Amino acid sequence: MFTADALRLGSLVLEWSRVGFLLGAVVFTFLAARRGNALERTAWWVLLAALLFGRLGYLWNYRSGLSGLGAGGMLRSMLDVRTGGFTWVWALPAAGLTAALLARRTAWQLIPPALGALVVGAAPLILRPASSVTLVPQQLPLVRLSDTGTETVTFASIDQPTLVNVWATWCPPCRLEMPLLTEFAQRGYPITFVNSRESPGTVQAFMTSLGYQGPSYLDQGAVGRALGVIGFPTTLLVGNNGQVLERHFGPLDRAQLTALFARHQIVPVP
Repeated sequence: MFTADALRLGSLVLEWSRVGFLLGAVVFTFLAARRGNALERTAWWVLLAALLFGRLGYLWNYRSGLSGLGAGGMLRSMLDVRTGGFTWVWALPAAGLTAALLARRTAWQLIPPALGALVVGAAPLILRPASSVTLVPQQLPLVRLSDTGTETVTFASIDQPTLVNVWATWCPPCRLEMPLLTEFAQRGYPITFVNSRESPGTVQAFMTSLGYQGPSYLDQGAVGRALGVIGFPTTLLVGNNGQVLERHFGPLDRAQLTALFARHQIVPVP
């Protein structure tokens, strides 16, 4: 299934930038291999250098969002490529330097494979379907959870703008990002947690284990259908009057979350 967020093949869901990178990597190494084993080995090192420095550059650009994690936390953030985040300005020079050092006079032979990889890798990003979700219906039903019980409300009752995170306790990537999201919510950033189809007790117990005391919501199916959710976690930044400003599929890291709020000048409310 082709959607705005990802390519879905049965239970496997791949975000489009990852599809593009995987296709590009396959084409690059395949074309390099046709030019000899030595060039194929170089191509693999070039890919590794591009991935490492592209990730490092991204985290450096948003280093303010990683403050306080310590050296171990910084290293885990760099290696955790599941969350995405990549800077080509760092990746391309690193790839070129690696090719020049390893292949030397034959490095130029990697240019045609690189161009082929660029074309193939960019195709999914260009051809992916556009999202049809531009507005969140204000009358969208939600179940609000609190210490006193549950209450049926509509999306209009939620202060906007807000970051809507659709998640589930059984979803490993959701569990990966939830401590970060609850931290930002407790700092005053507008975040609306919408759990998909689980029991109130399960959701409340999980949120309590994170130390989160704010409101959270349940979706009985209407939210997922209205927002075009095909996998978890799916996050949408919703502006005034329900306008969808951005959407993200997969877990967010600290740098991505910081940048997302900064792009739209959203600051924490004391």
